[in-house]
Parts: sequence; structure tokens; C-alpha cells
Amino acid sequence: MKGRVLTAHGGFYEVLTEEGLYTCRLRGKNKRGEQIAVAGDWVAIEPGQQAEGTIESIYPRKNVLHRPSLSNIDQLIILSALKDPEVDFLLIDRLLVIAHYHQIRPLLVFNKVDLTADLTAIQAYYRDSYPVFRVSARDRLGIERLLDELSGKTTAMAGQSGVGKSTLINALTGSDDQATASVSDKLKRGRHTTRTTRFIPFESSFIVDTPGFNMLHLPKNLEERDLPQYYPDFMDQADGCQYRDCMHVNEPVCGVKSAVHSGILSDKRYQNYRTLLSELE
Repeated sequence: MKGRVLTAHGGFYEVLTEEGLYTCRLRGKNKRGEQIAVAGDWVAIEPGQQAEGTIESIYPRKNVLHRPSLSNIDQLIILSALKDPEVDFLLIDRLLVIAHYHQIRPLLVFNKVDLTADLTAIQAYYRDSYPVFRVSARDRLGIERLLDELSGKTTAMAGQSGVGKSTLINALTGSDDQATASVSDKLKRGRHTTRTTRFIPFESSFIVDTPGFNMLHLPKNLEERDLPQYYPDFMDQADGCQYRDCMHVNEPVCGVKSAVHSGILSDKRYQNYRTLLSELE
């Protein structure tokens, strides 16, 4: 029987099938193999008694991420708040690189539009390089447009604490099952409410709540020379570079640096690019 792993914790797997939900463990041969099931895996299970079962095999994955572990992701909502907490552009850029590396489509979603924050800085930073959605999860503003993008897809969600991930998931799925917590007045940060990666089925789609995405490092196999290709706004200016493998740092003739100097590209985004590049050196 085929099913999808919704959660994986402590050697137990919650697997959704057409026949219902099963709590499963891995067959011994799988435990000893190289591949361990993670949330998002499509698996073949052998049903047992009382909604229990055994995972016999794991189907090939479209992609797999680590820390947190999840697989078979189509899209990544990178969720920020327009205010409280302030937008963390470096974190967003880090998540964008991770999404591109794993061939996952990124969606930039900015919550709390009810606070009437100014979008000018965001527009100047990304220059229409990515689809941007403005929502108020609390008041359900912009939710229908975002739902259209999620239809038939598996979409993970990531962002810093306090941006309203659980509230947005509730708004998208029409459920109140996700735990929520307010932003700490003192720290202006949200208290963590997500403990385990969980795939949430709704209609023909899955949305994934993930803990710890704001602690991610760049992929360990990502090489320094490959980073520029994950910046579509930089690639648009690369025709002005003297060298095809331009890193946009020390080269004397560089279309990207010229675009930054003239204000076509954001200097802050460029400086954050150099920060990420330094992590790969």
C-alpha cells in the first residue's frame, strides 16, 4: 500500500494512505540501509492491526533537505512579517539559495499587511525577481490568491520566529490545529511553537510546517563558483561582465558591480551576497 509520511519522530512514522492514517515503523532491512524515511517520503507499507504498519520501501525522491529533514518539496514559502519582527533579508536570501539549489520554487510572502508597513524597501531589494504575496493571516487578506499557487503542490514554509507561520497555515487550511504564540514584547521575537516537521494535507495539496529553518546553513555541497547562478537579478546583469565565470567581487569589469553602483541592483542585497559567498570560501 502506498502512502506519504506526514511526520517522522523517534522511530515512528505517521503515514497517510487512501485507506487512512497508519502509525508505522521501518522494516529492519531499511533501518540498516543508507536511506532512512523522512517526512514527505512516499513509501510502501504493509498494514498491520489497529492502524499500525511497517514501511517496506521508500520511493525515489524528487529532492531531500536536511536540518530539518523533509523530502519531495515543490515550493517553499519564505514567510516574513512586514513589521514586528523586521524583515531579515539575509535569512530570506539564504533560503532563496537553498530553494534554488534543490530546484524548489520560492514564494516570498509578507504577512501582517494590516500593520500598513511600507513595501518600498522590499521592492527595491528584489526588483521583481520573485513572486511576492502580501497577506494578513489574521484577517484572511490575500489568502485566496496564495491558495491558487498552492493547489496540487507540496509547499514547505519557513521564516523567522514571530512572523505568523502557524496562523497562516490555519488560514490556508481552514483549521485551528496549529499551535500559535505571540511575539515576545521584550525580545520582539516569536516563541517557537513548531517542534516536528509535519506535512498537512488539505484539498489536493500539502503544506509543511518546519521547525528550525531559520538556523539553516548553506548546502554543504554548494561550491563558491556556483553561488552567482542562484541570483536571477544578478544573472540579468551578467552580460556586462568580462568573464563568464565572474564572481562579482574582484573582477575589474563586472556588470553586477556596475548595476549596484548605478542603483539598478540593491547594494544591501549585494553585500548579503558577499556574506553568503564568504561562508563558502
